[in-house]
Amino acid sequence: MSEPIMTPALTFALPVLLAVLGGAVGLLLDAFDRPRASVAAAAMGLTAGAVTALVVVIDGLLDQSAHIDIAYDMFVVGGGFSFLHFVVLLLGSVVLWAALPVLSLDSRGPGQAALVAFSAAASVILLGSLDLLTVLLAFEVIAIAGYALVAAGGTGASDEAALKYLVQGALAAAMFVMGLAIMFGLYGGFTDVRVLASFVGAEASEPALAAMVLLFAAFIFKLGGFPFHSWAPDAYETIRPEVGAFVSSAPKVAVMSALFMVFFRSFSLDGVPMDPLFASGALGDRAAWLVAGVAALSIVYGNTAALRQSSFTRMLAYSGIAQVGYAVSAAVLSGPAMFHAVFMMVAYSIAATGAFLIAAAVRRWRPDWDGSIRGLAGIGRERPLLGVSLAVLMFSLTGIPLTAGFMGKYLVFAVLAVNGWTWLALLGAAGSAISFGYYGSVLRWAFFEDLPADEKDPASPQESHAEPHDALTYGTVMLAVLTLVVGIQPLLWSLEYASRLLDLGFGG
Repeated sequence: MSEPIMTPALTFALPVLLAVLGGAVGLLLDAFDRPRASVAAAAMGLTAGAVTALVVVIDGLLDQSAHIDIAYDMFVVGGGFSFLHFVVLLLGSVVLWAALPVLSLDSRGPGQAALVAFSAAASVILLGSLDLLTVLLAFEVIAIAGYALVAAGGTGASDEAALKYLVQGALAAAMFVMGLAIMFGLYGGFTDVRVLASFVGAEASEPALAAMVLLFAAFIFKLGGFPFHSWAPDAYETIRPEVGAFVSSAPKVAVMSALFMVFFRSFSLDGVPMDPLFASGALGDRAAWLVAGVAALSIVYGNTAALRQSSFTRMLAYSGIAQVGYAVSAAVLSGPAMFHAVFMMVAYSIAATGAFLIAAAVRRWRPDWDGSIRGLAGIGRERPLLGVSLAVLMFSLTGIPLTAGFMGKYLVFAVLAVNGWTWLALLGAAGSAISFGYYGSVLRWAFFEDLPADEKDPASPQESHAEPHDALTYGTVMLAVLTLVVGIQPLLWSLEYASRLLDLGFGG
């Protein structure tokens, strides 16, 4: 086996430092009234971090015996985890480069770009953390950035949504702290997941179960799953769609990975194998049904609520609840299903990022757009590149074959059915079928309907000779192409490369 291209510590630290550096330089440039350079600096920091992570991924693919490592005895790096570093930072960089022309024209834009960079760095820290205290700190950095980005919408509705998000986020943080305090008191002040799991395995007490339920509830809040979802619809509807593209997607990849790190994946400490918190005897049995209940309710509620929505981004919020349900359902199978759950969340995040960028592009194209699905009428014919990207992304969110979304759902539903959770797989498949009702409505209005003549804006950017294919459109095209590549590649090379990217180090 050849030597890795970077040490574990550098593999973890360099992408984080580059993202933070980009955000910090961006804030400094903003102080000197250089808004475009400020946003570009944040984007460059994320891009450099993504490239660094990609180098590690490629090195791992070339060296088939590569494996995961532990950095600073706290963070899992290498293998699929470095690929997730790449995904999170790539999505952040695509968002900022696509939104560069828009954010640089707004006095709040550079600050929002810096917040995206800091949130991405915290997401990288979160996704492989083995320490509950570090998880809490990363959670709060992501949350504070989210509160500020929602409030930066600059309207009364966005202020109200940010306040609701803040209050509910404080409750989730309190649940996490309470759970951590119980574990701290029960097991002598340890916060390392591997050590705590050894204690839980030796003595699975009721207080320990209560602590883990509190911790699990905080994770579900961060994912936006049922019943801790009510912050998402208002936040997604009022946040600026350019930055909402990141808030709604990449951090969820990190939270899903961290969910498995804490609760469902086995580790080895000093050569002694140890189970995760939710895998010990009776606790494991009860945890499986807890997870199944959260997943099932998220799928049912998310899909039924999305059917009733008239707002495009609000519909995306409710559909996101269902998508989280699909991914979380794989956790009933614990560690070996991590690949399936994370693949599903990556596929969702790519499509959700693109969908929000489309909302931003439509708002740029139609300044008077009220955010409704009906207001998308004819956009697919007026802007073919945007329309085709919209169709691909909606197909992926639905789970139509040849898209990343289909592969993600197929992997989750198949592993559930094979391992005795057929009812949960069927529920997920039924939810996907129902989802075409609202995703299909978006496509119907975009391609087959027209706005009434009295609702058309006579002073639209189209008539004022605006640039027909701006950076936002190119960003959505890139994400649509990525969605197709991920969906088609298994037909060419089976799942070999996908499993080598994500499954390496993710097994039980």
